[in-house]
Amino acid sequence: MTLPSLLNQTYLDFEWVVVNDGQDATTRDLLHNNSFPFQTRYREIEHPLDGFGLCMARNLGLETAQGDLICYLDDDNALRPAFVSTIMHWFEQHPCYFGLLPQQWRRRDVIRDGQVVKTGKSFISPQTGDTIADLIAQQSWFDSNGFTHQRQGAPLWNPDYRVFCNYEFCLQCVAGDQKIGLTSQVLVDYVQTSEGKSVARTMDNGLRSYCRSTSTVLSMLE
Repeated sequence: MTLPSLLNQTYLDFEWVVVNDGQDATTRDLLHNNSFPFQTRYREIEHPLDGFGLCMARNLGLETAQGDLICYLDDDNALRPAFVSTIMHWFEQHPCYFGLLPQQWRRRDVIRDGQVVKTGKSFISPQTGDTIADLIAQQSWFDSNGFTHQRQGAPLWNPDYRVFCNYEFCLQCVAGDQKIGLTSQVLVDYVQTSEGKSVARTMDNGLRSYCRSTSTVLSMLE
């Protein structure tokens, strides 16, 4: 899901930082043996014995990225084609904001033996009209995939949290009166599964769209 959505962006002036959490050979080969219409940076880490690997991978991606804006994207998420251009335009219009949370189209499917046996009901999150106060009170869901923020002054992800790592990061971002915007436009697709990963699919050019144990960061110049 991730890679095809990046290749389909209407605006390609961004940097794709791939952090291979677990040193998966398929992911390494994909990055090293193919060229892309945007700049790429590749890092890899071993699975940590202590702490949540996703947080460590995102911190490494944040350290590696060179752009002014940072966006997180895991391997079971996809960006709508206008994501980058819309985000760039929004920050141009709102330079005083630290971050922007777009809406996600979400669904949870049941997978058995690699096949979808039950398709879940789709929904939009956050819902139109939700506020930052709703996120803080956990009356609305903060998911970091697609969340974009300024690189300068950004907090680090806390590897001591697993289930609540997104919520803890959200609280860090709103601390100190930093302004976070919410859009009423769906820019991210998230198909979660009972196995916790997306179903592998093959693109026409032979690239695998699914990279196991991979966390990616997009960085953009304002």
